[in-house]
Amino acid sequence: MIFMAIYFVRFGAKMGALIAGKLGWESLVFRLLDNLYFVVGYPIIANVADNDEI
Repeated sequence: MIFMAIYFVRFGAKMGALIAGKLGWESLVFRLLDNLYFVVGYPIIANVADNDEI
């Protein structure tokens, strides 16, 4: 997807900006949800490893 966005942006197509924007927002949402554990203490994306798993 990233290479498609770069390709379309390079040739001036609006599709590249759309793909790049969508990837940017998805990345932001993923990072915010992933880091929410540090604020709230409740993991959303992955479980916290137990002592047996470390």
